[in-house]
Amino acid sequence: MKMSDFKFLFTPYKIANLVIKNRIVQLPTNLTLAWNNLPSEKQAYYFAERAKGGVGLIILGSQIVHPTGASDIPGGAEIWCNNNDVINGYKKITSMVHEQGAKIFAQLAHFGNQANSAASFTHLWAPSAIPDPAVREVPKEMDEYDIKELLTSFSDAANRVIQGGFDGVELKVCHDGILRQFLSPRTNHRRDNYGGNLENRLRLLEDTITIIRKRIGPAYPLGIRLTLDEMIEGGYTFDDGKQFAATLSEKKLVDYLSVDLATDANIYLCIPPMCISPGYALYVSAAAKEVTDLPVIGFGRINDPILAEKALADGLCDFVGLGRALIADPELPRKALEGHLDDIRNCVACNQNCISRGLLHLPLTCIHNPAAGREAELGIGTLQRSSREKKIVVVGGGPAGLKVAEIAARRGHKVTLYEKTKNLGGQVLLAAKMPNRVEFEGVIKYLITQINKLGVEVILEAEIKAKDILEINPDCTIIATGSTTYLPKIEGDGTIEIIDGNRVLLAENFAGQQIVVFDENAHWHGGCVIEFLANNNKVFAVTSRNILGEEIALTFDLPLYYQRLLEKDVEIFSHRRVIKIDKKNVHIKEIYSSNINIIKEIDKVVIVGFERVNNSLYIELKGKVTELYSVGDCISPGKVDRAILDGEKLGRFL
Repeated sequence: MKMSDFKFLFTPYKIANLVIKNRIVQLPTNLTLAWNNLPSEKQAYYFAERAKGGVGLIILGSQIVHPTGASDIPGGAEIWCNNNDVINGYKKITSMVHEQGAKIFAQLAHFGNQANSAASFTHLWAPSAIPDPAVREVPKEMDEYDIKELLTSFSDAANRVIQGGFDGVELKVCHDGILRQFLSPRTNHRRDNYGGNLENRLRLLEDTITIIRKRIGPAYPLGIRLTLDEMIEGGYTFDDGKQFAATLSEKKLVDYLSVDLATDANIYLCIPPMCISPGYALYVSAAAKEVTDLPVIGFGRINDPILAEKALADGLCDFVGLGRALIADPELPRKALEGHLDDIRNCVACNQNCISRGLLHLPLTCIHNPAAGREAELGIGTLQRSSREKKIVVVGGGPAGLKVAEIAARRGHKVTLYEKTKNLGGQVLLAAKMPNRVEFEGVIKYLITQINKLGVEVILEAEIKAKDILEINPDCTIIATGSTTYLPKIEGDGTIEIIDGNRVLLAENFAGQQIVVFDENAHWHGGCVIEFLANNNKVFAVTSRNILGEEIALTFDLPLYYQRLLEKDVEIFSHRRVIKIDKKNVHIKEIYSSNINIIKEIDKVVIVGFERVNNSLYIELKGKVTELYSVGDCISPGKVDRAILDGEKLGRFL
């Protein structure tokens, strides 16, 4: 597509009297890049990068208005805008964003019963003394004095935001906000003017909007991000949500509406993992447009400009909200505008480094955009050409090898990449064969596109030996030969075949059998082997972890994954280990006791274990060539994010 094909995406649009240069909005995102509860320079660079990449409007997420509504520790990576110390940091962010031609709003938040008293060292406030299903802590039911204090906190925070140079204010009335909790009959059991019927449950939000509008005046846009359907038993419904939106619109209380779905108890519906289709929630913004004439920001895994353009063309929203898509590629808008769609680094919704790290209060990054969260060091314009062109050989075409080849070529080096198989991609190709994981291949597709455009010579089905490298005599040799799986030793009598999980993913045909899968991986490798086999076999899943698939809990995949396993009648044995096989029986021992269970009449045992480095070529070449480096899994096995970051760093060093 060319710029002329985008008839809506790059058309200016207004929120109140503020002109936004295009229809692309950076949705509020938990970056965990703040410092000492204050805006940081890292955040300023992060948002400036998105502005430089061409986004029209940025919304800075979850500025905490009161310590009772925080989820992070005092002095942590969450911005608390409950004092004037935030203003100078805000000015740094807004000035850098404005220099790049974008507008920026700040979202004000209080997490209510979804906050964390263990972090904030204070009691939680909520409409009623009802714990959130995810946090499971009983909060304090707010009295009239607490409500007055909360209203004042929102007002003061809005004033600080405006003093900090923001162009507008957004209120968080969505998945983890106290203002939503007041709307919900599940969490609001009050019998005063703030509880009961729909009108009363809306009162605190209306009071908050009114006090903020009085404080900041009529010139600044004021909007809300509103969950239209809590999608949880006892919560408010889609019809209720539309009524909330219609009422706020009729009373002319807000200037725009950004839509959302669900709550933290079913968070996979508002920050969807890969198994949920792009554009899944655009029906929500379409419904909002039926009941309001306000500008509506749509959302729902919008990860490419073609989908965004179609949503606008079909009248499903007025702006498209992108979150993780702009983490993966801040230049998505500019690349689309210039017609370079194949250069876009599309988000694959793995949730591994953007979401999981945030839940652990670690700084955000991205598995295939190493610059995310490191914009000052690795961002746009930081890569410089080398002062001397080198002849570089890269051995191995997995993610680490591809990334180092890309960056080295961008620096002006002449790069040749050798791969012993007939396809580039390494273990990412296996990952993409897993159920519901095909989009993961996008990580590799992007890199392959780039090295082809940069003129990297690629030689496939070439198993390079040390003598070959010595004959080629490059200026620099990079070994990216990855890792291999190994199987733990299990006592057995040979009646059952023990195989590596990779054989399953390589499409070996198993059907109509009883299979034990011993998963020591606890991530998607083991999880998908189990799910794949369960399509045509009876599967018994054994893991030494307390939870099967423990490491995918933080990516919001676990509820849907378990649902699929249970539908396929998978039997799960947690905190157990396979210790012995005899007469087609598999003996599994409990980790925390001496109890042993026996699973009978098994045809095969599939093991998904750990990886071992494949570094023999590096060791053989050490001391025999001029410059020798290893990168990625052949140093130590890890996930794809580390392989790509290794490749980025080494490519810049060469």
